[in-house]
Amino acid sequence: MYYLLSKLIPLSLLLIWFTTCKHWWYYSIAIPISVYVFQLIGVLNDDAGLIDEMEFIYSLPFTIIILGILFFIRSRISTYLKAVDLKKQVDDKMDEAIQKRAKQHQ
Repeated sequence: MYYLLSKLIPLSLLLIWFTTCKHWWYYSIAIPISVYVFQLIGVLNDDAGLIDEMEFIYSLPFTIIILGILFFIRSRISTYLKAVDLKKQVDDKMDEAIQKRAKQHQ
């Protein structure tokens, strides 16, 4: 249970950080995510005798797959956040116009 949670908790925090990060370097968070995913698979695999041995080297092919999935999720969330920001801007402009119009008629 210790090994499982030692992989799941950082993995979940890194996934949250990756999907919510607005900085240009957020792609660099994907590498530790892929390593944690591969380590998690190693923990769940009962046949593996050693845990956390050479996962980084073996995780490189999986990094591409995970990056693709994470970029897709990030683009969907980014599109949604842009739409919400645009809606807020439009609502603010409409409120300003309504208030300006109401002041003109008083």
